[in-house]
Amino acid sequence: MFSQSIEFSKSKLDRLFPFHVVLDNKLTIQSLGKSFLKMNIDCVGKPFFDAFIVARPFIEEFTFDKLMSLQNDLIIIKTNGENPINFRGEIEFFEKEKALIFFGSPWFNSIDELTAKNLTIHDFAKHDPLIDLLHVLKSQEITNDEVKELLIRVTKQKRVAEATNRQLSLLQTLLNNSTDAMQMAYIDGRLFYINKEASKRLGISVEEIHNYNVKDFEKVFEEDAAWEEHVQELRDKKQLTVEGINEHQQTGKVFPVEVTVSYIEVGGREYIVASSRDVTNRKAFEEKLRIQEEKYRNIIENMNLGIVEVDNEEIIQYANLSFAELVGVELENLMGIYIGDIMDLGKDKDKIETKRKLRQQGISDNYEIQVRLMSGEEKWWFISGAPNFNDKGELIGSIGIHLDVTEKKVLENELELAKERAEEASKAKEAFLANMSHEIRTPLNAIIGIIRELGRDELSQQQEFYLNHMDTAARHLLSIVNSILDISKIEAGELELDEIDFSFSSVIGNVNSIMQSKAKRKGIDLDFWISPDLFQAHLGDAARIRQILLNLVSNAIKFTEEGGVLLEAKVETTQKNVQHIKLVIADTGIGMNKKYLKDVFSKFSQEEKTTARRYGGTGLGMSITYEIVRLMDGKIHVESEKGKGTKIIVDFELRKGDPRKLIKQSEEIIQNSLEGVRVLLVEDNEMNRFIAIQSLDYFGCVVDEAEDGFAAIEKINNNEYDLILMDIQMPNMDGVETTKIIRNELKIDTPIIAVTANAFKKDINLYLSIGMNDYVTKPFEEKLLYDAINVQINASYIQKEHAALLAGINEQNLYSLEKLEKISRGNQDFVREMVNIFMKNTPNTLDEIHLAFKEEDYMKVSKLAHRLKPSIGNMGIEGLKGAALEIEQYAKGDTIDAAFLKSKIENLDHYLQKVLNKLHEDFHN
Repeated sequence: MFSQSIEFSKSKLDRLFPFHVVLDNKLTIQSLGKSFLKMNIDCVGKPFFDAFIVARPFIEEFTFDKLMSLQNDLIIIKTNGENPINFRGEIEFFEKEKALIFFGSPWFNSIDELTAKNLTIHDFAKHDPLIDLLHVLKSQEITNDEVKELLIRVTKQKRVAEATNRQLSLLQTLLNNSTDAMQMAYIDGRLFYINKEASKRLGISVEEIHNYNVKDFEKVFEEDAAWEEHVQELRDKKQLTVEGINEHQQTGKVFPVEVTVSYIEVGGREYIVASSRDVTNRKAFEEKLRIQEEKYRNIIENMNLGIVEVDNEEIIQYANLSFAELVGVELENLMGIYIGDIMDLGKDKDKIETKRKLRQQGISDNYEIQVRLMSGEEKWWFISGAPNFNDKGELIGSIGIHLDVTEKKVLENELELAKERAEEASKAKEAFLANMSHEIRTPLNAIIGIIRELGRDELSQQQEFYLNHMDTAARHLLSIVNSILDISKIEAGELELDEIDFSFSSVIGNVNSIMQSKAKRKGIDLDFWISPDLFQAHLGDAARIRQILLNLVSNAIKFTEEGGVLLEAKVETTQKNVQHIKLVIADTGIGMNKKYLKDVFSKFSQEEKTTARRYGGTGLGMSITYEIVRLMDGKIHVESEKGKGTKIIVDFELRKGDPRKLIKQSEEIIQNSLEGVRVLLVEDNEMNRFIAIQSLDYFGCVVDEAEDGFAAIEKINNNEYDLILMDIQMPNMDGVETTKIIRNELKIDTPIIAVTANAFKKDINLYLSIGMNDYVTKPFEEKLLYDAINVQINASYIQKEHAALLAGINEQNLYSLEKLEKISRGNQDFVREMVNIFMKNTPNTLDEIHLAFKEEDYMKVSKLAHRLKPSIGNMGIEGLKGAALEIEQYAKGDTIDAAFLKSKIENLDHYLQKVLNKLHEDFHN
């Protein structure tokens, strides 16, 4: 209770100081005077600074100690919130209670304001000066308006004073919190103000500043008259920025500063105001920069790169020692001379002029030039050139860094020459291989063709034995030619892998059927095992995978005399749509020494010469196999032991394919299945013509012959053909030139199939680029020739059918509403409604058909075509009679020719679009 610490009671305190506030040491309001409570200001228990604002004096710290330091000062506080009330008074500290008490009274402009706050004169202490003022005014009968005017003036003056105090306090706060050291001194150098930063840097307390002069801590003013000269300069210039050295007055430590000094004159008195920054770090950085600059200058002077700087007239302004050595001129003799005088640029003179213009545009670049020096030496330089600008951004010349690349250039020229020779050798090799291929394949075509024709006849057992050996020998020779060409393609980077849907198990089955007879002839076992979880279809190059298996299984059989060969196709892992497959080919053959294993994939490599003599072979199969596996991103590994056998492991991954795309095709050719197809056979070799005609006759084709390109052109001008089989290498006019004339001059689009002994990619690309439709390589397999002809005949038929369809469209008779009118019994609203339904639904159905075809959902295509049939019939579209039915039946067949089906769908779509356009024109115009 206050009665214990204060010598009068609380009631007396309320009478003497009815507007008081008691605070504890945490600045929490403990109690309020009675008149505070009467004004409805009840903030007991709240923090003081939540309820009140100290308006005067301005304070930065809101603490108990700060408020206690304001004892004996006039304090103005005001309530915090809207319509604040000002209270003037003072603060006292009570030691025993550790409490602060604010004694004060409110400030009002009139007695009317007392009434508004629920106060009367009796709510004030009798000694309150505000009440005395109001009594005096009342006794002198001053009007309320006059009192108000007086109070307004007093208030305005008070507010101006308060604003000034706030601005001064703000300025003092800003100065004290500045990162610069602020100092103010009289004209003789005596300090009268420093901020916190200056106090800290100089070691001078704020209370002691009157004991210090600027000369005490600023070293530049140690000399006599230095300060006076400084002051005089300031009077003239008003402001200066200078560098100096300050000294800490307590530690004696000195540090560099940059000072901005101003001269101010106020009320006839002169003052010096200084703002200084500690530049120790900057000076350290500048020193580091100077050392680095000196270091790099030494590097530039002694580096192996010649550096030269020229002005806009190409006059040398600077050069380092390396450039002087590069041009063979003493360094001191280079300065100030025209750079063109020390070298002959020859053919590169124009290039240098072009580079000079680039520098004028501010462009840097690199280039090589050849120069002849004053000594007569020819040199090659690599130059990095850049424009040179001054500090105003003006172009003053250029800088070049020169590197002598003469040795490199000589080496490049030698390498270029070697490359040209290698390319010539490669071209010669390619030409040789192409010629060899042609010369071997051409007679092989005849040999294999005759063997094939003989195989169709009834032969004796001995004749069949001889024929089989002939066929084996011929195909062995063909495999050698193919292997050599494969190696050549691999070396040229032309070997590419297809990615089509295929059955892995079918490929293995095919290899089994081919290799089983070979194993039986040697009296050994050939077994196959396929993992049951192998996908039904994969995406990959089935032909190359078959080639890998044939090479490895054939080798295993070749080198195995007893026991057998096992091929395993294992699924190592299955992840979503990818399978990791491991092929293992194990045999019980002669095996290999471990030291040979590292060379097993080398070209023309066999373990011993006796092996080649005994078992035969070129040694190319393993090399080709290795390259194919590598192209498949796979791995191949060999494990072998002499006399115990060999195991070869092939690892690769294949993505899952679409089983629906595995079209089953019969390997048998149905005789006369191409009956009536008119074929022009262009071939200069009589035997090859004979062989081709035998196959074409078997297909049922009608064949006409031409011995060269001229004869072919003459026959084409006089006859119509469904297909042309074109040989490439012919006398007088070859197949390429003949095809160009057919396509470009005669404008004939009859399908042309190249029958060629040239199997290089660049040759095939050439044939296709000039307008040939396909190719078959000699010696041709009869089935491949049949398939090629069949595809082109179908494609040609499709084009002709589409052209006929377009030609047959009669714009006036696209549809007939006769059937609808008959059904409606003359109700035209019904007819119009049916037409609108057809126009609305047909485009959607066509879109669905195209989407189903794209997704290869042929069964859905069939169902959608079935949906269209009634609409086409009801609309009387005679031009499409049977078209939807044909698509429906074909799309649900076992074997689908996608190109054929696509053409049928496009024909249907095209015709229906014509019908829809006509209906829109007739019914909505």
